[in-house]
Amino acid sequence: MLNADIEIQKIDYEKSVKNLLGRIMPKLKDKPEAGMAVRLLQKLGNEAPDVFCNLIRYMPAQGKAKLICELVSQYQEKLTRMVNDALSFHELGKNIVLGSMFFQASGEGLLIFARNVKVNYSGILDNEAVQKKVEHTVQQYADNSFLKNHPKLVGLLKENANVAAKAAAVLVPEAIEKKALKIIESPENKEKMRVLLENVLEQEGLVLKIGQIHILETDEDPIRDFAASDMETEEIVDGHFKRQQAQKPGFAVSEEMEELVLEALSKYLKASVT
Repeated sequence: MLNADIEIQKIDYEKSVKNLLGRIMPKLKDKPEAGMAVRLLQKLGNEAPDVFCNLIRYMPAQGKAKLICELVSQYQEKLTRMVNDALSFHELGKNIVLGSMFFQASGEGLLIFARNVKVNYSGILDNEAVQKKVEHTVQQYADNSFLKNHPKLVGLLKENANVAAKAAAVLVPEAIEKKALKIIESPENKEKMRVLLENVLEQEGLVLKIGQIHILETDEDPIRDFAASDMETEEIVDGHFKRQQAQKPGFAVSEEMEELVLEALSKYLKASVT
């Protein structure tokens, strides 16, 4: 199993909160037993995004990060689906599917966790760039072995290199998995992933800059995804991942966030009369 830890280098909290609240407000109309923060949003109505955009200026950095996490949790499934859909149009990405993706506050910043990442390693070997790498490897081997005197044999090996590699993906998956992982982890592919993530997240209102992407091989995830259960299932159909997305109901704010909002509100109101 693969996991990925994605650093958020920079985020515009005010724009992001305003954008996310604009999407959440329609969900709040029929929620009579809401807590203080949600009731405040209901009372503010269409002005809520603008008011909260000003309000978070009075929140500490960690409070802003936690607010983003709670707002994004309402879109966790949709964001994961959108990233997977975007990956499906990428030559390498079409063989990768995220099981879940969620935000978590870290110190005074934010991290994105991608968990239970599935990779169709055999499908990756169909990639044109990967095929060229395999052919290049065969050529390098030939240039440094007795094969350099047998160009026809080298040509035959190059033509069938990917067939052999795909057979190896079935017979010795662990070895091929490590080779494919190196391809995924290449600086060029990580940069493409950064751009893809930034574009998808911006479409959903998150104005941010992605930093480092760390890909981890692990059997267990020490960080529990509190909202990922029954979120997405996948299967390989005709060599590619088929994705099915579950739905998550409602909107809720934690007691801790309500306290942070109340504290920011008091500072906001005090500043208005001084």
